[in-house]
Amino acid sequence: MDISSQSLISSEIVFLTGQKNYYIYTHLYNIFKKKVDPQYIMITIFNNFLSQKNKLWILSNLILERKYFLSRIPYFRKQNIYKKNLKTIIQHLCIKDFSSLIQETLGLEYNNIIIRILSHKFYNNQILYDFALTRGLNIQFNKTYPYSSIFFLGWFFDGKIVNIRSHQKEFQKFLNKSQISRYTSSFPLDQIIFELNKKIHHWRNFYNEPNLSKIMNDYFFWRIWFWLKKRHKKKGSKWLYEKYWNQSTSRKWILSSNNEYLILLKK
Repeated sequence: MDISSQSLISSEIVFLTGQKNYYIYTHLYNIFKKKVDPQYIMITIFNNFLSQKNKLWILSNLILERKYFLSRIPYFRKQNIYKKNLKTIIQHLCIKDFSSLIQETLGLEYNNIIIRILSHKFYNNQILYDFALTRGLNIQFNKTYPYSSIFFLGWFFDGKIVNIRSHQKEFQKFLNKSQISRYTSSFPLDQIIFELNKKIHHWRNFYNEPNLSKIMNDYFFWRIWFWLKKRHKKKGSKWLYEKYWNQSTSRKWILSSNNEYLILLKK
């Protein structure tokens, strides 16, 4: 794991750039649980890092001895720092005091997007703009929303630690509104399976959610089953099984067509 994948943690804000998507969702869930009475969500996006003004601020404020610098990031005490990671480090150091501007809040940072959980609405936005101005940064986006739910990085957050609604939404879109909707009823199923496997491979690597396999495999099966029933309205269940699940075993059903097999998520 390189520096961009390692969390840089302060008392109020966690830096998660480079982390797995599901880990970010889990941390956001934990923040909501820690906050006794969450009322608002503030989302702020900074940009203009390493501009001329930002470089001048860095030279004036962030010149440290290497030993002291590494001691601020315990994971790297025995690691080498590569040039490709310096931008991420500098970005984090530029905004690491952001939490001190808004007292008694918890939050996380991901790719310069900062999410803060607030008990009261924050009105003094000028403090934020002054903070950015002194560091030579720009605030690309800053808005406060009433707390009810939040859709972030493909996850619909509604207070449940296991949340696959984003997966289901993408899957249903694929079946009903995306590639398949363009195909005629005679379009080869093996091509559809091939496209769907690419989606599943992407979800598996991107979300990396524990205990996802059974939930999603069941969901895949029933969505595909009903879709095929709709495609072959005059055929019965036995005909569908013998045509599309003829490679199944006594322990699991396997959808296949012309040597294309639907990927099953594994534990």
